[in-house]
Amino acid sequence: MEYAGLTSAVVDILSGAGRGAAESIGAGAGTAVSDLVRARLGTTEQGRAALAGVDADPGATDGLRAVLGDTLAADPDFAGRLAVALAGPPPAVPAPQGRNGAVANGRSRPRNSTISLGPLAISQSPGGYAVAAILAVAVAVLAFQVIRGGAEVQDRSDSAQRAGRMDLTAVLTEEQVRSVLPDSQSLPTGWSQEQEATIPPCDGDYCDEVLAVGETSYDIPGVGHRARFVVVAWSSTEAAHRYFAEATERQEADIEAGDHSRLTLPAIGEESFAMQLQDASVETAVRVGTVIVVVDGWGSDSRRFDPATLEALTRMMAERAQQAQNGETPTAAVTQPLG
Repeated sequence: MEYAGLTSAVVDILSGAGRGAAESIGAGAGTAVSDLVRARLGTTEQGRAALAGVDADPGATDGLRAVLGDTLAADPDFAGRLAVALAGPPPAVPAPQGRNGAVANGRSRPRNSTISLGPLAISQSPGGYAVAAILAVAVAVLAFQVIRGGAEVQDRSDSAQRAGRMDLTAVLTEEQVRSVLPDSQSLPTGWSQEQEATIPPCDGDYCDEVLAVGETSYDIPGVGHRARFVVVAWSSTEAAHRYFAEATERQEADIEAGDHSRLTLPAIGEESFAMQLQDASVETAVRVGTVIVVVDGWGSDSRRFDPATLEALTRMMAERAQQAQNGETPTAAVTQPLG
């Protein structure tokens, strides 16, 4: 199995069999691993059943092992994020001024002997050796991700450095939300902005957990198509996940009722879904940590919106959301002409 080592370590942590490994990477990292797996597998019936089986009987890991192995093989993005979570945070450094918390809409949000492997110090215990093996897998996973993603999305920052300090819990300010929205430098030559980037007021019963919403749209030359980009910053990872799960349930119900149809695209971010609407428009939604990004595409009567274009745009937005959460200025951009 391509991710056999990663699968075994994660299953041990979730089943409680690998407490030594979980403790060696720290409670926060262990929680991050569990949250990532539960959020990802919780999007499918098989995943939910596998998690429920282990929760009921920690020794019954075969189902979880099989589902997790298949998911990792089908979703290298998820595998890379999981490997980073297992690696745990880098050594503590003095926090830069202004990064201990983020303020949006007037609300403040806070922020034995060893085996040395790069910047990490791992306890020399059975669990520590297991995590050391995992990190070797992580290096391969992340290298594969950089190569795989280069064909679609150009990131002008240091990929290895970015992956090493991936932040899935930081909350964004309005200014950061605006920076996630693509500008003319982020999209192919010729695309024209139809609606300038705005931060409209949130309108919904969930708005007490929303810090800011950003929106913009572009016309695609030559084909009469249009793309809209929406960024929603939430007050916590839990709030973003909760809303995404509820929204996914509603969309699944609409699909079951025949109102929309499922659109098959590779998984992106922690959670994602894609669908084709009855009016021939398409939509993807992706959760990256505390941020949800949405990409809508409208085609024409004679030509549907290209799924490859939708995927490339969605990957770009997910990467820009991650960069903002890392405290960076988003630079991810689509490299190839799209239509």
